[in-house]
Formats: sequence, C-alpha cells, structure tokens
Amino acid sequence: MEEGFSSKFAMWRPSVSTVVRSSERVALTKSRLLSSSVSKESQSLAQEHARFLQDVAKVEVPSRLPALVETLKLQGLELVEPQKRHSLNPFFIPVGKDATTGHYVGFMRWPTQKEGMDLQIATTTEAGVKLVALSTDKYVARMAAESDFYGRPEA
Repeated sequence: MEEGFSSKFAMWRPSVSTVVRSSERVALTKSRLLSSSVSKESQSLAQEHARFLQDVAKVEVPSRLPALVETLKLQGLELVEPQKRHSLNPFFIPVGKDATTGHYVGFMRWPTQKEGMDLQIATTTEAGVKLVALSTDKYVARMAAESDFYGRPEA
C-alpha cells in the first residue's frame, strides 16, 4: 500500500531540473529588474519620487525605487509625478497609472508609520485602496515571477 502511494505521488512532483530552471529564470529576471539598467526616464522619475518621499512624506526612500518605476513602465503603466494626487486617498503617493482602468499604483504612507517600516505598495479601486505588496522589493520580485510564469515579453 505504501509503495502504490509513493508511485502515485511521484507523478505529481515536478522534476528537480524543472524547478531549478524556473527559479533560475525568476532570479535572472528579478536581478535584471533590480540592477541599475533602468532607463533615463525611469531614473529621473525615481529621483523626483525620492525627493517627494524625503521632503514631503518624510519617510525613508526604498532602495529599489528605480526598479519599481521600471517594472511599472514594463507593465505598460503611465508613469505619474507624485504631486498629481487630486481626488486620491491622502495617504497614497502615486507612481503609475493604468490608462485603461484609471487605477493608480503607488505607495501608502500611513500616519502612524513606524521608523524603518517599508512603504507598502497599493493600487486604487472604485471602492478605495487595495494592498498589493508589503514592500518595493516584494512587489518587484512578484511581478518578475508573474511575468516569467505567464511568459510575458518583459520577463
């Protein structure tokens, strides 16, 4: 009985080489997004967001901010300036906008944010704001993995 169960279970396990190849692709995509190979437009917008986060929001700038901006650009979102916050949640700092839905992706800056706490990534909806990732690093890694899984060209 044990032997039959083991042989059936073996059918459902992916081979080790498949898992390794897949994780290597995700790591390569993630490293490419996290590297300094971002466009000049993305770098200038990232610098503008960094100044806004430091001077206005008074929070620590995420180290992977340029990678976030480049990731949003690769997803086809329109990059927006952080000052364009009209009719948005007062704690929301926009980074990108989906032209088809009109929803924004950006940072949530909580009024009770603890020192050293990562800025969370959220998206706007018709009903309010929805949390997408707990940090910039996690968002970039998630988007790299999703792009690889779905075989998108930006992967």
